Amino acid sequence: MTSQIKRKGMGMGSTAACRQGWRRMAWAAAALVGIGPSGPVLAQTVAPNAYVLAAVSHGKLGIACAAGAHCEARQLGGRVAVGANLPTAWRLALGPAVLDTVEVGYSQLGSHVQTQGVSKTVFVGTATPARRVVQSKVDVSAVALTLDALTHARLADDLTAWLRVGLAAVATTAKSFDDGASLGSVTENHLAPHLGLGVDWALTQAVVLSAGVDSTRVSASGASGRSMALHLGAKVGF
Repeated sequence: MTSQIKRKGMGMGSTAACRQGWRRMAWAAAALVGIGPSGPVLAQTVAPNAYVLAAVSHGKLGIACAAGAHCEARQLGGRVAVGANLPTAWRLALGPAVLDTVEVGYSQLGSHVQTQGVSKTVFVGTATPARRVVQSKVDVSAVALTLDALTHARLADDLTAWLRVGLAAVATTAKSFDDGASLGSVTENHLAPHLGLGVDWALTQAVVLSAGVDSTRVSASGASGRSMALHLGAKVGF
């Protein structure tokens, strides 16, 4: 009887030791794949300090066409930018968000072509004036250099919302034509607030998909409006 109890006790001890061994092996495997007792453990890697952004855009110039003119909008454009993370001491906590990035960029804000028939005096032959209708066309386009501060708020592990606030140096160019003949161009430059809102989705530590909307003010020939552009692109960290 005593020997049976000893053998039974030894069996129980062996089973407990075996379970403990398996538990240790499981924790070791979890440590290798980055899982801890309370969930995933964030990888101890350093985030990129800077990035480049390239995006395509679908925008609206925001300047109304002249009365009676036919307007044809060109809405496809693009944006390229370079961003850098601020040093930790310069970052500003704003509740759940952090102002932590500066970005310099170049944006195509859109364009449109307005066409209408205009009655003008033209010279027939050498010196005989005559009135006739010519096809007048004005091609208006706008681009901007931007300097922005970005505030980020994490929505999920791989999803981050951002708010862009800054200044845009906008150049609006109007090219005029009569019956296809160029009459020259006029470029107007001005500064305007630049605002943006969007989200980033991290595919890897260094590659991020970015989508958002930007807005700034444009003006040409006394007319002004607010340009709006939807952007979809990618950021690559370095």
